[in-house]
Amino acid sequence: MEFLHSVKNLSITTQIKVEDLPHLAALGFKGIINTRFDHEDSQQPLSKNLEDEAKRLGIGYWHLPIPQDSKDITENQVSAFKAALQTIQGTAIVFCKTGHRSLELANRAQKTETQQMPSELDVIDERILKAMQNVIKFSEMKPNWKPALDGNPAWQIAAYKYTDGLNPNLCASIPPVALSEEFRLTTGVVEPGRGGPFHDHSGEELMFAARGSFVVFFDEEEKHKIYLEPWDAILIPPNTPRGWRNVGKELGCLLNISGINDVMTTL
Repeated sequence: MEFLHSVKNLSITTQIKVEDLPHLAALGFKGIINTRFDHEDSQQPLSKNLEDEAKRLGIGYWHLPIPQDSKDITENQVSAFKAALQTIQGTAIVFCKTGHRSLELANRAQKTETQQMPSELDVIDERILKAMQNVIKFSEMKPNWKPALDGNPAWQIAAYKYTDGLNPNLCASIPPVALSEEFRLTTGVVEPGRGGPFHDHSGEELMFAARGSFVVFFDEEEKHKIYLEPWDAILIPPNTPRGWRNVGKELGCLLNISGINDVMTTL
């Protein structure tokens, strides 16, 4: 299997084998579209075998075979392809033997889109492909409203999770937009007077004030505290109790960066 091109949430590849699917799942692909007929050659896996493994891995699978001659692709086939893309919640792969008929199908389906597939295919490095898939648009994110701790609305904030690992232990109900092998980035969009309750982390945490004014306090009486203004940051050592709050008069934005294995404990 070779990655040939990627645009928006769609990648073109050559023939996919059953043993490729765990790797594609790890890369974050959510749907696979097979445009080959079964038995085109003796080396290709059966569509049913690909489908069974994809389903086992939680990947959507569509078998939409089209003729090798692009002139014979019908409008119904184009419509079925577009419907499959609309169903897939995330990045998708469409493949055939060489990638060329899949490219033609994608171009036919996206001819009204602003982003077009290329007229010719080139192999694309997987690292570049992964980077292109990991663009995170804030305008496309939805906040997860963390519930008020002990009924106190001061601790209810809108949390956005940009990156995290496969098994998050912080804001676990919030899926990250991009999976990371190292970093967790969560952002709190915080009304004046609200913030994070007294807690600690098992690892280091970098807190960065992107907007607004914040107090970070190291005891519940707030005898020891520091203030962060926009563009200020603080790096807090592991197992250091602290809390934080928006002390400004406008909506604040605080970025929290830590490792994916970091564990937060509310005190």
